[in-house]
This record gives sequence, structure tokens and C-alpha cells, in this order.
Amino acid sequence: MLKRITLTIGMSAGILFLAAQRYSGAVLRMGTDISQSTLQGTARFVGSGGVLGSVGGDVSNLSTNPAGLGMFSRSEFEFTPTFSLNSVNSTYILNDGRGQFETDFDQRRYKFTINSLGAVIANRKSDKDVMRSSNITIGLNRTADFNRSTNFGMGRNRTYSYSSYLALQATEAEYLRRDFNTDFPAPGTFPIENNYSSIANSYNRILAARNAEAIYSFSPYDFYEDALNLDSVNVSQFGQMKTSGGITELSFAWSTSIKDKYYFGVSMGIPIVNYQTEFILDETNNGPVSSSPNSIYGRYGGFSISEIDKYSGAGINLKLGGLVRLTDNLRASAYIHTPTFTQLTQEYAITARSYYANSTAGSSTPWTTEEFQFNYITPFKFGGGLSYLLGKRGFIGAEYEFNNLKSLMIALDNEPQFTSALNDALWRQNNNTHTFKLGGEFVLESLRFRGGMNYRTTPYSKDFIFGANNASALTYTFGLGYRGKQVSLDLAYMNTSFKDYRPFYSYEDNANNYEVGYSTNNSISQIMATLNIRFK
Repeated sequence: MLKRITLTIGMSAGILFLAAQRYSGAVLRMGTDISQSTLQGTARFVGSGGVLGSVGGDVSNLSTNPAGLGMFSRSEFEFTPTFSLNSVNSTYILNDGRGQFETDFDQRRYKFTINSLGAVIANRKSDKDVMRSSNITIGLNRTADFNRSTNFGMGRNRTYSYSSYLALQATEAEYLRRDFNTDFPAPGTFPIENNYSSIANSYNRILAARNAEAIYSFSPYDFYEDALNLDSVNVSQFGQMKTSGGITELSFAWSTSIKDKYYFGVSMGIPIVNYQTEFILDETNNGPVSSSPNSIYGRYGGFSISEIDKYSGAGINLKLGGLVRLTDNLRASAYIHTPTFTQLTQEYAITARSYYANSTAGSSTPWTTEEFQFNYITPFKFGGGLSYLLGKRGFIGAEYEFNNLKSLMIALDNEPQFTSALNDALWRQNNNTHTFKLGGEFVLESLRFRGGMNYRTTPYSKDFIFGANNASALTYTFGLGYRGKQVSLDLAYMNTSFKDYRPFYSYEDNANNYEVGYSTNNSISQIMATLNIRFK
């Protein structure tokens, strides 16, 4: 049996209503996603496993340890185009308390991006000076990529339909409506599931289904019902959840070298966030002709929902770093990233359509669009590493990074109680992450051979994990480079894999416990090339 995801929020239904009314269910999932950086940057940085924080001399140090930028003795320009392939093997899971039914799907998405674009303006001073460099670096580094697509569904669901679930939720809201003596669904009267990680955005989907007449009040002020006979449910369900976008950080850094032994750097980052989810679901009635109680419209054929949830905005942060040559061959580094203060705009739209044998009048609801602004404060990070230079034959390195994901916060204007509820939900949902990196480079004349490995622990607390589907990520990298006197060309390949689970909807009573969701096996492959041009 699937382990249920539960989350208890000690708030009234009136406060939690705002989560559904003004912000979709993707808000918390989005916050977790944008707070986790992935291995991105130049081909040299990626190919060696991202361990250049203690090695230095790469533009990607802008978004990790800016102290490494103090090692440049010549000005440099670099450009890194990248091709990505995201593969998702998903399993749609229906558990009725007695058995589990599964359906498998495969989906692939291709994407072309610019991983890194930057320039170092080196100001090398005399070897007699204590401060021997004062370098300025400007660059764009892609720090996260969200592009993936998941298909889900099954040909015959004889247990519990999504329309029945929406009708049940609407009925619960109707009971509260009577208690508060307000119009349905009035602010303060609509309950939302304790499970904030669900992909369901109940409030808006219920309104859309009701307007499309997929669900309706069976009797005035009593309860809501969908058009299916629950004694003989037989529906096919097929849908897709598509996530797109990424984070590109514009950074400005200053770095210096003290006697070519101590290096310090500071960078200001302006992350530009684009995060979008697109959800579609088609549910078709395969039941008997008499399965619809609607005497006017006739047999119920099914309904569909389309939903777009988009977040865009920008933030600001600071990164401070240091690097020291302990010996001629051994280097150590440390860095800290302040929280990122991000202002986001949410754009949300939904439409629904129902199908009946005798009528299509009133069967669709037009796109309903909402737009809101709010602030996210993403967590601070710190890390450090060691590298050992193999003379002129390359290097090996190891790094560690801590991401204080439990400190992720949301701030909503003029809604202090709901802000508190959401932050409590974030704290319960998230877990601090630890990232371990190993990598190196071997030099053979003008050629460079690179390899690396990263492991990131799960970003979710134990109550939000389904077995091995904990979203911990394993990354392997390989690289090859050519270094000339003024021009270098680097190539890299990276593969990241992780398993995740997304709950969809559920229902529980004294006799039954239905759960529907999908697990995903994700594989992200990237091929990138970096052109470096150095100037005297």
C-alpha cells in the first residue's frame, strides 16, 4: 500500500481557503524546485564535476565560489551553448486499499539553452604588490533547469473518478457554506487538503467543473454530485503535467589575490526565474447508458480540464568566497550564499469542458485568468572543498554544499495568517539538502580529460517520501578539452537521475481508502560546448 502523504496545519478552514483561492497548489512545489541549483555552467566546470571552487580559474565560479575568479591573470571571454534531453518514465498508480493497479508511460523533451556567457576583465599587478590582482567578472550562468514532461493515466478506473473527487470536495465546501451563512464558495469557507504537495488545485478545478456542469448540486444546499453512478464507475483517465523554464543568474563579481596565496571574491547575483506548469486531464465515461442521472442532457460522456500556472520574476543575493594555497599542490576553499530575495508574479488560467449525449450547451467554461505578486526568500547555502594539483598533469577535488531548505519562506502582502500557514507547510514539507561532489582533470599535452560525480540528498521530509521516490539525485559527468595559447574548446556530457512521486487525489471513509498518483523515473542528459578566448 502506498504510504499516505499527510500534513497537519493548525489553521482554520477560513485561512487555508486562501491557498486555493489565490494561489494554486503548485506554489509550494515551485518554491522547493527554484531553491535547488543543479550542475550547470561551462563545459570545464560541468565535466570535472563542479569541483572548481577550490581550483579556480573558471567563469562558473561566479555562481559558486567567486574567490576562484581572482586566479585569472589574463582577460577571458567564454560562451557555452547546451543541448538537453529530459526523459521521464512514469507509472500511474491507483490503490484502492485492496490492491494496486499501475500503467506505464514514457515521455521525452528536448531543449536548447545557453548555460553560460561571461567575461573576466583581469587586472594583474606587479608580483611585488601584496594585492596582485583586482579582477571584474560579468556573466550569465544558468543555475537550474525545470524542463520535463510526464504523461499519466489508465484505460479503466473502476474505483474512484476525479469528477467524483471534485464533487466530494464541493460538498464539504457546501456544508461549510451553510455554517458560515455565505455564498458558495465564499472566502473563509472552503477547505483545502492537508496535503500541500498534491498536484491538485482543488478550488479552481471545482469551480471550473461546476461551471462546465461536470458536477452540480443534487438538491438545494445539500450536496454536490458528479454525473457518474458510483456503483458502476468505469472511466478512462489520461493527462499530462509539463514543467518548463529555468533560472538564469546575472552576476557581477570582484575578486583579488593576496600574494598569490590567498584569494577572496564577492559576487552579486540577480537570478531571473521562469517556472511554468501545464496540466491537462481528460476523463471519459465508459460506463452504461444509464450511468448519468441528468435527465435533460442524457448520458454523460466525460470532461476535460486544462490549467496553466506560471511564475516569473527576479531576485538578488550575495556570494562570498575564499581560497587558500595550503601548499604548492593543496588548495582549500569555503563560500557562503546569502538568501535570495525574489519577487514573483503568478499568472494562472484554467478552463473545463463536459460532454453529454443530448447537449453541449453550457458545457464549457472560458479561460479564467488571475495574476498575483508575492515574495519568496530562498535559503542560504554554504560549502567548501579541497583540491590537489597533480603538478602539470591536472587535479582531483572534492566539495560539499549545505542548502538550508527548511528556511525557505514565502511573504504575502496583507495576509499574515495565511503567510504563517504556508511557511509552516513549507517547513514540514522540506528537508535540508547535502550535496557531495568528486571530480578531476588529467592533462595530456594540449588535451584535457575530465570526469566527476555528484550526489544530492532528498529535499523532502520523511512524511513526503514514497519509498525510493525521494528525489535524491545522482549525477555523472565526462569532459574533453583542448587548450591553446589564446583559444580553448571544451566539451562535456552530464546525466542526472532521480525518482519522484506526485500524489493526484484521494478519498477515505470507514470502508475505503483510495489513492491516485504517479511515480517518475527522471533522466536528464546534457551535452555542452564552451569556447574560451583569452586576451593579453
